Amino acid sequence: MVFWLNQSDADFESRFQEFLSLKREVSVDVDTVVADIIQDVRAKGHAAVATYTQQFDKLDVSRTARFTDAEIQAAVEAVDADDRAALELAIARVRSFHERQRPADEAYTDDVGVELGWRWTSVSAAGIYVPGGQAAYPSSVYMNAIPAKVAGVPRIAMCVPTPNGAVNKLVLTAAFLCGVTEIYRIGGAQAVAALAYGTEDVAPVDKIVGPGNALCRRGQTPGLWAGRHRHDCRPFGDPRGGGQRTTIPPGSPPICCHRPSTTPMRNPFSSPTMRRFAQAVARRR
Repeated sequence: MVFWLNQSDADFESRFQEFLSLKREVSVDVDTVVADIIQDVRAKGHAAVATYTQQFDKLDVSRTARFTDAEIQAAVEAVDADDRAALELAIARVRSFHERQRPADEAYTDDVGVELGWRWTSVSAAGIYVPGGQAAYPSSVYMNAIPAKVAGVPRIAMCVPTPNGAVNKLVLTAAFLCGVTEIYRIGGAQAVAALAYGTEDVAPVDKIVGPGNALCRRGQTPGLWAGRHRHDCRPFGDPRGGGQRTTIPPGSPPICCHRPSTTPMRNPFSSPTMRRFAQAVARRR
């Protein structure tokens, strides 16, 4: 949703405060709620995850939250050929990029006969958080799954919320095309806690990546963990770059800011593309 703010409007201050209230990622109340959820999942395991999933997503996962192979296959078969081809193209391009990032092992013998070197290995398991509901992006799947696959991570577990049971078939298809078949229909801080601590339903992972809402992102903050101070359980590419927000001061030419270092490939716009976007915004003004 585009939230338009014009400083010359009479209701600018009230609408600006309304806009600020939409983002509560650093609020104390969010920290408190998330800390309680994390501790609840740690103490009660899948029962707590099921309770929060029923509360927030109106979905019963008391038996298991994991998608069956048949459910994943059904979603894949329901995607039309053009959409699948687009996903395959995007996945191939992302894989090509990350394969060039792979560091090389090294081994050598120095001039006194000592064998030296180093070897790069992957973590044993990675968790991917993919937004669901109104913010379901297949790109969140392959931008996180492909680097893990290229690195050689043997196990990738993915969590995606399905509010009211609504399943995004493109998200499941993207996961399938990336080779990810361990998928759970849970979200929020309870999903992050399940991935970090493990439950009867979800085995723990070594690294958690992915975007999400306020509860999810605060759940990935190391300072909130007790007993397992997970400095490695943090989101990838967050905070997001300026490509998601455009500020146009009155009387000024539109300017688009993008910090590629904060979110690799999240906003892969070239300078000409950004200029065309700015021109389009100017016309709308």
